[in-house]
Amino acid sequence: MEKVLVATLNEMKLDATMAKAVKTKLQSIADMNLKNYFHGNVPTHYSDVLVAISERSTIK
Repeated sequence: MEKVLVATLNEMKLDATMAKAVKTKLQSIADMNLKNYFHGNVPTHYSDVLVAISERSTIK
């Protein structure tokens, strides 16, 4: 999907920088395996997810 989006933006002569950055950020969050962090349960509040991302982030 990313390749199609970037190709489309390039064909339209639009900057694809943000699309690439979003893909990278979403992939880094997916790689955190938050489902395992929450033991397969849905977090009760979005702030719980933000805490988990903060704890698992390699950027401090």
